[in-house]
Amino acid sequence: MSYLLFTEILHFLGALALFLLFLRFYKWYIAGFSFLFGFLIDVDHLFDYFYFMKFFNRGFNLRDFLSAQSVTTGKIFIPFHGWEWVVLLLLLALLFRALLNSGTLKKDFWKILAQILFVAGTSLFTHILTDYFTNEVGFGAYSFFWRWSNGFYTSLICGK
Repeated sequence: MSYLLFTEILHFLGALALFLLFLRFYKWYIAGFSFLFGFLIDVDHLFDYFYFMKFFNRGFNLRDFLSAQSVTTGKIFIPFHGWEWVVLLLLLALLFRALLNSGTLKKDFWKILAQILFVAGTSLFTHILTDYFTNEVGFGAYSFFWRWSNGFYTSLICGK
């Protein structure tokens, strides 16, 4: 089994487990955000692949994409893979929940938004944590701002 397939199966199973867990507490459409942020978040690898296509002046090739050929550019972007987004989502969820509990916010919209942000933040956290433990990189490799401050260079991110 390829590494890519293995990690995507892990992400899918993790998102499914979170969906089933969140389904006990939230409506299905809120729990469904666990798939968006726990599994489909990998769509950000397309940023890297489009850079690869431009870098090497190539068209889209599914085999190149699935074999992670985009790392041959020497840069890794994956903009949605960042601990910062987890913290932001969870802090916003806590803020909206606190404002709801204080009576400052009263609309159902804010309650639903707080729930979505919590599900999204928790799901993204499990996705990044899975990536962190299945890749041989440091903690900073999953910080978007750390990658940005290091020029997105693969050699600095992966130590290769």
